[in-house]
Order: sequence, then C-alpha cells, then structure tokens
Amino acid sequence: MKKRTVRLEFTALEDRHGIVDGLALARALIAEAHKLLVPYAGPDAPCGEIFDILMGQAFTDNLADGMPSIVMPAERGLPDYEKRARAHLVDARDRVAALLAEGRETQRRYWNGER
Repeated sequence: MKKRTVRLEFTALEDRHGIVDGLALARALIAEAHKLLVPYAGPDAPCGEIFDILMGQAFTDNLADGMPSIVMPAERGLPDYEKRARAHLVDARDRVAALLAEGRETQRRYWNGER
C-alpha cells in the first residue's frame, strides 16, 4: 500500500490554563475511529473486537515507544506550559474519577443483566 498523509480536523475545548481538553478530544477521536471500523465489521468480525485488537496494538506500540503522553496546549509557544499542564491535570482529577465511576457502574449493570 502507498503511504498518504491524512489530515483530520476536530473542535476542542480549551480550559482556563490554555490547555486542550484531552478527555473530550480523545472521545471524539475514538468516535471517529469507530465509524472507520464499522465497514470492516461483520458476523465473523465484531466491530468491538476489531477495535479492542487495534487499541491493544496501539497501546503496545506506545509502550515500545517509551509511552509518550500528550497534554496539548491550545496555542504553540504557550508560556509556562509545564506549570499550566500540571494545573490542568489537577483540575481534571474529579472528571477522571467521575468517568471511571460511571464506566464501572455501567459495566456492573451490564454484567448483572440490568441493561
């Protein structure tokens, strides 16, 4: 196959620290990835399973690359970036905790047949 550069454009929210909301952006990227996988799905290839396999491969690649992580500034050259990034992550702790609690509760209800 021939390599091509594909540019995707997303709208992102910027917090009071000048940092992009990585949780919301990741959710939007995942939603688009799901749309890309649907055409490949079928009776012998459930979309969720394909997604899980590709996600596992991507996570493995990230680990092999030294687990790069991104806290994305809304603008290049943001002054005091490191300080702002740390403050952004501190502010996000409650959102992350709520996200985990919601996801775990959804899984609990699913596995207990409470759909």
